[in-house]
Amino acid sequence: MTSVGEKSPDFTLPGYFQGQEMSYSLSDYKGRWLIVFFYTGDRTSVCSTEVTAFNDHVNELNVMRISLLGISVDSISSHKSWADELKLNYPLLSDEKVEVSQLYDVYDERNKHDFRGTFIIDPEGKLRFMSVGEPAIGRGIFEVMRITQALQTGESCPADWRPGQPTLE
Repeated sequence: MTSVGEKSPDFTLPGYFQGQEMSYSLSDYKGRWLIVFFYTGDRTSVCSTEVTAFNDHVNELNVMRISLLGISVDSISSHKSWADELKLNYPLLSDEKVEVSQLYDVYDERNKHDFRGTFIIDPEGKLRFMSVGEPAIGRGIFEVMRITQALQTGESCPADWRPGQPTLE
């Protein structure tokens, strides 16, 4: 089980991004903030809203030096057609062997899909935030971005803190 404050376990998975299949490793993102999100499956109703919502904010994330990886247990061929259809601007990774989903403790053995897991990893590879929820409820993209920005301050931040507001001493 991965724990907040510890080094996030490295992994390598096949992925698809803008017409190209390639391997993606957590270690490829050293030096950048990274949001890794696990989702239930391609073309499912709630996941479709999340995947496109993240896509709507890719440029903002890039400005904040935050990279994004989406992971499910779907095949690369499924990712290809869906990502092209949605015109995604970040990679979708395929965990068909369920190794990474199990490593991050987000795999639902009974239903054979991932829970909705969000992991924020700092530039040194340390897991700084995680949340796991059931598939029926979509995550708040703005909240994931807000938490990442708060972590980037290196300070303590009060409830409902927003970028530009004072942090706590």
